[in-house]
Amino acid sequence: MDEFTKALAIFFVFYFILLISTTPEPIVSDEGDHMMDSFFFYNLFRDFFTNPKLILNLPDYVYRFYTFYPALYIVYYPPLFASLTTLSFMVLGPSMLSTRLITIIFSIASLGVFYLIGKRLYDRKTSFLATLILSFAPFYFIFSNIAMLEVPLLFFTFLSILFFLKGLEENKNYFYLMGLSLGVGALIKYSIFSLGPGIFFYLIYKKAFFKNFKELFLSALIALLIFTPYVLIVNHFNGMDYTLWVLGRKADECYDICPPKSRLATLYYYPFFLFFEVFPLVFLLPIAYFIWHRKLENSDIFLLFLVFFYFLFFTILSNKTPKYIMVTIPLFSLLFVSALKRLKKGTAVLFVSVFLAQFIISIFFPPYRATETSTILSFDSQKPASYLANNIEPQANVFLIGSFYEDGLIFNFASLNNFQNHVLRWRDCVFENISSEKFSDFIHKNNIQFVVTDDIAKEQYKQSRKFLDDNFKQVYSGGNMLIYENQDLQIMPLNEICDFVCKINKTVCRKID
Repeated sequence: MDEFTKALAIFFVFYFILLISTTPEPIVSDEGDHMMDSFFFYNLFRDFFTNPKLILNLPDYVYRFYTFYPALYIVYYPPLFASLTTLSFMVLGPSMLSTRLITIIFSIASLGVFYLIGKRLYDRKTSFLATLILSFAPFYFIFSNIAMLEVPLLFFTFLSILFFLKGLEENKNYFYLMGLSLGVGALIKYSIFSLGPGIFFYLIYKKAFFKNFKELFLSALIALLIFTPYVLIVNHFNGMDYTLWVLGRKADECYDICPPKSRLATLYYYPFFLFFEVFPLVFLLPIAYFIWHRKLENSDIFLLFLVFFYFLFFTILSNKTPKYIMVTIPLFSLLFVSALKRLKKGTAVLFVSVFLAQFIISIFFPPYRATETSTILSFDSQKPASYLANNIEPQANVFLIGSFYEDGLIFNFASLNNFQNHVLRWRDCVFENISSEKFSDFIHKNNIQFVVTDDIAKEQYKQSRKFLDDNFKQVYSGGNMLIYENQDLQIMPLNEICDFVCKINKTVCRKID
């Protein structure tokens, strides 16, 4: 084992401990989605071993789960991440940490594959230093210890890039492994296919596309064969309706730091966000160096092709979200160290300054709101979930009014509740203009004992909040979260529980056993 490998191994152990120790306490909003999918697969696998016949009526099993805990995204997100997290649940039990552990493992593995890419493109020293820079890039560090798809997706993206380079330089059979990696990676998140344009045009530039056409075609076919069954299942359950709705959204989330909305803003949206995702010198230095000296190595050209087409692809896409360009951060890390090595003076000072700046920001000042407001906004949902589980009556139910905290609360409640009580959710398309009389009727007909809301929802749902203040008793207040209890609860016999899903215009009902 050479010195670089030893140093890398020691760093990975340190990094693993650091990620575990700095994982945020509350569940951030989108994490709840993935945790609930994992909880679904955990119950499915566990029940399958005791009753294999349930596979014959899988839709009924899905509807039963959804009518108890209406936070299920198995037709919106591919299943691989949730399936892997299920293994963690089986060993450690369902929890926030056991979900995040999979992301942390993927983060370490991603850095390892990234090191191999850098060593192939440049040399071991450049690759090792770029790995250090990437590991503490604020956006990468933040997403490395929360249960999101971006870092696991990076692992398969890096693996695909590594196999591509090996196929181009060593043996064409590696292209088949690239196709395999792309297909499996798409089962984490299908945006991995956005790697394609950069690779395609780089091959055209190198005049190597037609030389490798057969292997590339079969590689694409392998990826599609792996991914297509999931697409067919998603389409059958109307999941594509939601996916297309998401992709068709405009950039209407400007966050606190976004420039005024305009057509021009869509062009510099992603470059603008780089200032908040990495230390600016990481991408400004290599660009300035290449423009000034006009000296590009073949490795630089390859990385710049990938960067350019990633930016172009997601700029064309109407839905703007900063995390989409996560892949460009490691590419800029390599370009930064490569450009730094070619400078004659001040390289060590610049590297140490950037590394320390990123380290301090990531550890002590994680830019949650700057990087992804809608994703990182968090609530501590474990305590209120415990309160609900400990105080709810048999056959009574919970109703949620709010937006950001819901899925995390449902996950914590579901892991304690074991399918004893149902959860119902506010839907704008159903409740937005509902009268107090109809809302009261809904509360009583569905045995609602507790209503959970938050201060963010206070202004948005004034009418329902007034009804709660007038008719319910506030029994819990923690952070921004409030719980109201129905003091006049009368348990009614329920024939079925229904939840309406606005985005796919469908009611999901199940008869009560």
